[in-house]
Amino acid sequence: MSGVLLSLLLLTAVLQGRGVKILHYETVEAIEGESIRLPCIYNDTDQININQIEWRKKDTKLVVHHMDIGSYYFHQDVELHLETDDHNKLLGSYLYLQHARLNNSGTYTCELTTYPQGTIRRTTHLNVTDAEVTCDHNSTLEVGVGENVMVHCELRLHPQAQYRWLKNHTLVSETQYLEIRWMDESQAGVYILTVSAGSRSLQRSFNITTHSRTSTPTPGKFLLGLRVVTCDTSTLVRPNRVMVVPASNVSLSASTVRALNKNFSIAFLFPIFITLFFFQHNRTVYDIVSGTIVVQRRGAR
Repeated sequence: MSGVLLSLLLLTAVLQGRGVKILHYETVEAIEGESIRLPCIYNDTDQININQIEWRKKDTKLVVHHMDIGSYYFHQDVELHLETDDHNKLLGSYLYLQHARLNNSGTYTCELTTYPQGTIRRTTHLNVTDAEVTCDHNSTLEVGVGENVMVHCELRLHPQAQYRWLKNHTLVSETQYLEIRWMDESQAGVYILTVSAGSRSLQRSFNITTHSRTSTPTPGKFLLGLRVVTCDTSTLVRPNRVMVVPASNVSLSASTVRALNKNFSIAFLFPIFITLFFFQHNRTVYDIVSGTIVVQRRGAR
């Protein structure tokens, strides 16, 4: 039964004292919109002959099949699929529910009229639930630049569901997971998840935005009231006052570049620090390379 998660394994029911074996499901869990087949198959044809098969839901007849007359349907929303052996001997049937609905939930009874065993009945409890995609994050996420993010979504009771994550109509994942490593501004935006299960298609959307990490100053800069910010342009507006653009928090990648250049110069005794005398507003080489500048914090004296 494709697409149906069974709460119990296929059950071989044995009629006490007679050894009559009927293959059926005791309980079936399904989601709305998928197709379901409920089996009622006799697996020992040497003992009996099946003359008639009847399926009903609770006390309502659904379909009756007689081996000489054929099938008669009381409800048109079900189908009866007969099972025969190589000699065309009737073994039983499947009750087929296409695109199951919530009101299909209930107790289904298969009744076999046989010779010489008489009437044999088996019951299946069907529970159809609404399809729902559950995720471990809300639809809006704010992620720091340089951080990793993973969103996991799942269609309950449907392990065969297919997943597609799109951003700007571009496929980014075909699994239950959306994973973004080293988040940057180019990866921000709206991600659309489409989950296909049988004839149904469900969607979830996630708006992922970025924010710069708040940089923590080193002890020396903290004591001196200094901090490092991003700098594309710097303009002197009055003595000892410079307008810096964009003056935002330094990203992880820029901070890494700055630290590597700075530590390289110290480790190899390169006097790179003297280059602060050659760049405007006392910027060093590693400030220029990483696009940063050292400024005085507000409120610092």
